Amino acid sequence: MMNGDRKEGICRLNVDGNGCDYLRILSDLETKLRNNTNPKEKIELALQGALMFYGADRAYVIEVDDELGIGVNTYECCAPGIAAEIDNLQFMPFEMFPRWLCSLKSDTPIIITDLEQIKTEFLEEYRYLEKRSVNSLLAVPFQKRLNAGFLGVDNPKRNVEDPGFLRLVILWRERRYASIKQPTIIQANLFGKLEIISATDVLKDDSFTNESGYVLLTFLLLNRKREHPLRLLTDVIWESTDMGNPYNSIKNVVYRLRKTLACIGLRDLIQASHGTFTLNPNYTIFTDVERFDDACKRIDNSSDPAILQALYESIIGLYRGSLLPRYDFYHWLMPKTLYYQNKFLHYMKRYLSMLYREKNYLRVQELSMDLLSIDMYESEVHYYLIKAMLMSGSKTLSQIYFRQAEPYLTDEHMQEVKTLFTSCRT
Repeated sequence: MMNGDRKEGICRLNVDGNGCDYLRILSDLETKLRNNTNPKEKIELALQGALMFYGADRAYVIEVDDELGIGVNTYECCAPGIAAEIDNLQFMPFEMFPRWLCSLKSDTPIIITDLEQIKTEFLEEYRYLEKRSVNSLLAVPFQKRLNAGFLGVDNPKRNVEDPGFLRLVILWRERRYASIKQPTIIQANLFGKLEIISATDVLKDDSFTNESGYVLLTFLLLNRKREHPLRLLTDVIWESTDMGNPYNSIKNVVYRLRKTLACIGLRDLIQASHGTFTLNPNYTIFTDVERFDDACKRIDNSSDPAILQALYESIIGLYRGSLLPRYDFYHWLMPKTLYYQNKFLHYMKRYLSMLYREKNYLRVQELSMDLLSIDMYESEVHYYLIKAMLMSGSKTLSQIYFRQAEPYLTDEHMQEVKTLFTSCRT
């Protein structure tokens, strides 16, 4: 997001104070756009040009999600002394602006020279704009394969009924998204940190800057085998907060989430369905959580040592950390986080037992130390670590460690270790 006052020093058009020379503004804008490869700066420059040509208070981009029926102010440039509205225009329900959707479909501009003239016929739109001190307005629609919306100016003081300049500087989607192929197979990793992997690129955990979108996506990924009532999704995202209009609230979250997913060609991964939101069934989705569960089932049904070792090592590779630690304080996620941590430790203790029987004492020690970094209170892990130290020849070290680990050992494990030390002395 950008604000004209804050960003003006980054890229400025070479136009004098009155800013009304069409050819001069357009020529300077074309030069700057041609020599600039930064998509965001191109948008800033175009908005500055519109602001100058129309002598407007604000120039902005409103992107429209037709399926969700909302508009979102994604970019804004303000004249000096004009307060930014971008943070207040993150959810524009188009049931209040029916003629704007018609304008988008027919590719005709919205022109308001006097707000009072629309009061009778479009009362809701009038109230919405009046609240934001908009007295006149000019907006031109744009349509591209991956997005659609309006480029507009508020309170233009000149050229009010001339959409030509806006049409010339209509914003196109950044080139890096234009050639994205539509992927059909997705790998989602949820242990440790979130990763969404498509055929084109990878979205890392820190790419998801909106908490609500992150929570919605991860909930759907972890529970995608069934549909969820809208009220449940609301409780998942906002927990005990009462949302007056849950569908509209989630629509806004989905819009932002789609913007992030569009970076790797997955804009339609989240879809509206029967009054709720689900993952698009046209995608084949694999998660590390499901692969983890599958490996555990195969361990339970296998007796071949070589296969078992490969499966145990595979779940070590899959479990890169606790489940979505970034937001593991959410009530719906906490039980799953604990469940998978306990499940991982359960199978790892079985693996320690197998490794110890095979006299692979070095791997027992290595794995035990990793497991104790997850849960230092695991008596059985301390038990195998002490035994592996002793059996690998580190008798003194094992005795020192035993004394340090005593508070974490059960009476049974403590007695077994003492018996082992006694047998070694004899």
